[in-house]
Formats: sequence, C-alpha cells, structure tokens
Amino acid sequence: MTPKNNQKMSQVNLDEAQTSIQGLALFERDESGDLMHVWSFPGVDETTKAIMLTRSQLSDELVSKRHQYLYSRSNNVWHYSLASYSITVPKNNKRVEQFHFVLSSKTFNPEKYLALLKIMNAVYSEKGNVVEILSLYLASYTGGTCFIPRPPGEPRGEWSAKNYSDKKALISNCSLRDILLQYQNESVILWQAMQLKKNIVIYSDSIVKIQKFIRAMPHFVFQRGESVWRTLHPLLMGTSLEVELLSKSSSYFVAGTCVSTFRTDYSNTKLFDLYLDLDESSLSVSEHAKKDFGMGKMHKQIAGVLTEQSKATSDTAAIKAVTNINLSLLKKLKNIDGGVTNESLQAFSEAQKYSKSEARFMINFSLSENLL
Repeated sequence: MTPKNNQKMSQVNLDEAQTSIQGLALFERDESGDLMHVWSFPGVDETTKAIMLTRSQLSDELVSKRHQYLYSRSNNVWHYSLASYSITVPKNNKRVEQFHFVLSSKTFNPEKYLALLKIMNAVYSEKGNVVEILSLYLASYTGGTCFIPRPPGEPRGEWSAKNYSDKKALISNCSLRDILLQYQNESVILWQAMQLKKNIVIYSDSIVKIQKFIRAMPHFVFQRGESVWRTLHPLLMGTSLEVELLSKSSSYFVAGTCVSTFRTDYSNTKLFDLYLDLDESSLSVSEHAKKDFGMGKMHKQIAGVLTEQSKATSDTAAIKAVTNINLSLLKKLKNIDGGVTNESLQAFSEAQKYSKSEARFMINFSLSENLL
C-alpha cells in the first residue's frame, strides 16, 4: 500500500487544546521515612490523593529509581510531578528530606509544566513556605505567567505558558520511528491495536522508556486528533483502585507500568488485549483477543510500509506515511455504494478477495471509526 502525500494528515484542533491548570499538591518524605500529603490547593479528593501517593517518586516502590520527573493520568486529568531529593536550605525545611509537587491540568504538555514545577521546587527548597508557592500557582493560573527574582548570575525564575506550544507537545520528545525500528515487522500489531482501539499495557523497568514510548503511540492514529491522547495512562502501579478507574475512564487505553508482576497479577482477567515488554522488545496478544489480530496480505503490505518508515527522514514524515495508510482505508470504506453496512462490507470484502482475517479487521475498523 503506497502512502499518498496529498491527503490530509490530522484533525487535531489546536485552539481547543488550551486548558487551565486544575490544582497543586505537595508531598513530603520526612527524616523518619514517612511519605505524606501535606498541602494542596484548591484541594484534592481522597481517591486522587491515594493515587498520587501510590505513583509518587518518593514512595517505597519508586524512590530507589530516582526518577525526578514523571507524568500520569487519572479521572481525565494529567498529573505532572517533579521530585527534589535534597533540600537547598535545610533549616527552612526542618525534618523534611525530600518533597515533590504534583501539578494537575487537563492539558497534555509535559515540557510546559516541568518548567513551572522547576521554579516551584527551587523556591520551596530554599524557603519551605507554601504561601510563596500559592502565589506562584495563582499567578500561573490566572495570568499564565509567573516570575521570581533571582540573584545575579543565577537562572531567572520566569515562566510563561505562551512559550510552550500544546501543538508541538503532541509530537515532541518521542519517536514513532524508534517504535518501528524496535518492533520492525511486528509494528503492524501495534498499528492494528491502535486502529481497533484495543487495550494495551506497556512494561519497562525504566519510567523514561515507558513515557517516551507511550507518548508516540497516538501517532499510529494521528488522523483521529487529540482525543487519542486522552486514552494514554503513562504510569500505573497496579493497584485495584487504579485498575477500577482505568476501566471507567475511557472505552480503550494505552497504559504503562514499571511493575514487573502487572501481567501475572491480571492474567486471569480481560483487562488488556496486548502486552508489550520494552526491555525484551517482545509483545504478546491475549488469548481472548487473538481473533481480532488475525492478518492477511493487506497487513503484510502495511507491515512493509511501517518497516520502511523506521528509516524515514523525520518522525513527521513517518507520521504522515502511517496516517495516509489509515486515510486510504477510510476512503475505501466511505466509497462503498449505499454506505457501510454489514451486507455492503461483506460484498466489499468479497470483491477485494479479502481473507476472513482481513474481512474481520475491516468490520472492526469500521466500528472503531463509527462508520458501522
């Protein structure tokens, strides 16, 4: 299947991507090793607090990884967290050894909120005063900017939301080409899973690797627009509360975990359809979903195109090529005489000489695109 360069690439509405900050929470680990939620504005409910504590870089499960910045999602809100493992002025933070702020927003832009959190962490590490942090938060929330005077020679404590594009955040600091290079011909399984809105769990011991990989997964279906990013859950710790919320949050999901037992813990459920182990570069389709992952000649052709795109000149070029594959399939369906119905799809598949697996894929693809 040859991509056509003249087709429209995406339906991403960038004007609607701008949303305000939702809240801020502070967590501290004291000299006795206790991790606590100590402050938040305007407040945080018990469920969200429990999830934030579970995913905290200072938790017993993650503190050894020393992963300073991470982001996750729950209840349709993004949570951006930056940890400080040392205190600049200990006397102003008595008994506090480590801390981190969690900034919540409905906007996906890790770089924008990392820059703001760096200012907040620096101020709190020096002053240990949440009143100053609240002032920063309110300035950022109401005006989209904040400024903290710094001594000569030190970086300015200045932040403006206008300096960070929500559009660029959708394609920044991740690489579709890297995914295609890592999985080669098996990339078509990832492509298939995203087209059919399957539940995907991605494991690695490295949070950095997980978040970079998951961030690029929407590029397999870029024509669907920014709504795909709302299916991403870049970090799960495998608690029953997380899994319960995950099942309610969206019709399908792409989730990441650094918990090695996650797969076995939920092996007797139908929680996920596809499991990836990034450290082993392996993937496994769940037994209950195998029929939907059947392949034919069409899939082999697409696999060839995907493998070629691992050598594309840029990630933008790779995204365009994959998007054009998707759009060409949509065009075929939309050109079916009399519209897409079970009967017309059957006739179409027979005319195309599709295998049973290919015909099944086209039915499921039509359902995913709300054409059937």
